[in-house]
Amino acid sequence: MGASFRAVPAWAAAVVAAALVAGWAAAGQAVLVAAAALALHAVFRPAGRPRVLSLAAALAWGCVLALGWHFAMDGFALRYVWLYSSAELPLHLKLANIWGGDEGTTLLLAACCLSLAASGARAGADAARVSVAAAIAAWYALTTVWLAPFAATPAEWLAQAPSQGMNAHLMKIWMLFHAPLVVLAYAWTLSLAAPALAALRGAASPWPAQARARA
Repeated sequence: MGASFRAVPAWAAAVVAAALVAGWAAAGQAVLVAAAALALHAVFRPAGRPRVLSLAAALAWGCVLALGWHFAMDGFALRYVWLYSSAELPLHLKLANIWGGDEGTTLLLAACCLSLAASGARAGADAARVSVAAAIAAWYALTTVWLAPFAATPAEWLAQAPSQGMNAHLMKIWMLFHAPLVVLAYAWTLSLAAPALAALRGAASPWPAQARARA
């Protein structure tokens, strides 16, 4: 499977995914399912693991970009945008709402975990038969699928109000930076835990070497 994706640059996959989901929000769930499926494949297949994880990460980041587009364009037809944004907000707060709720935060965490898992695999630090790093990333990708950030807003909600709006306590410039930095730190911690858990399973590579490769 990994060989079949060799001709697809990760950046191109991210651009295509972002454009597709930005123009057709209903495709977002399918793209997320594809990213989760690729991550699950990488858990059990060492051959082509770096390439497969890179493609999964690209799809996830494409969805993050597309979600940002829908927030910027007041795409209240998406339930997630309806719940956390409003037309009156300045652009930076609209974009900050990408991680304003569980759906977007988990999507961002999945994208970070997939990127770090792909980085470790490319560095040769994840050649075991079962990849713990890929399993952690797959878990968050599957959780994102379950949360469905691209689900449509129910018609009765739209009839009730154009949008619900942003929590007043979060209307600060720091919302743009704080949450992504916390999520990135969390993903980095999980990536360091992966070689430790693999070592407990009896993996040949010592934990400190793999941890340094991921740090």
